[in-house]
Amino acid sequence: MLHDTVDVRKIMLLKKLSSLARNITQLSDNHNLIEFVLHELCHEDCFNLQKAAYLVDNQDFDCLHGIVGVDKTQPFLHNNIWQVPDDFSSYMNNLIFNKKVKELQCKSNKCLSEKEPVLIQQLGNQLGIECPKYHIIPLKYDNKGILLYETASDKDIEENDFISGLSFLSLCPLF
Repeated sequence: MLHDTVDVRKIMLLKKLSSLARNITQLSDNHNLIEFVLHELCHEDCFNLQKAAYLVDNQDFDCLHGIVGVDKTQPFLHNNIWQVPDDFSSYMNNLIFNKKVKELQCKSNKCLSEKEPVLIQQLGNQLGIECPKYHIIPLKYDNKGILLYETASDKDIEENDFISGLSFLSLCPLF
């Protein structure tokens, strides 16, 4: 029985991730495409994240900047965000957590690997993420994407699947 549950979860995840490329292409001119992608990655059929903040550390310009935040305690009520992009964009513009993440700006953390646990906890506290988990995603030009998140359930996220899903964030333009 457990094996059947795992298979269903894996199938839902694969469906969600495989549809992302097509959806990204359809909205490629949208200035807030990254909000759509992170929202989909947080979906219960994908990685089931309760709260997630995506930041970019640009060492050349000495800045760490908040890009997008998703908080499922304030849900979007339409089932398919890709069908109502204007409504979803309006929702994201009004989402308190997203505003808080976008306001985050500080100096780059050039020694990120040495200070990770302390920095992550500080950023988590600043954003209201109680026990933040994180992934660092290498981006173009030696920039680093940082995803801080809380999971919505105790089920483990398979590492390879998660990293594959997070790579979709690096395909989105940053404005």
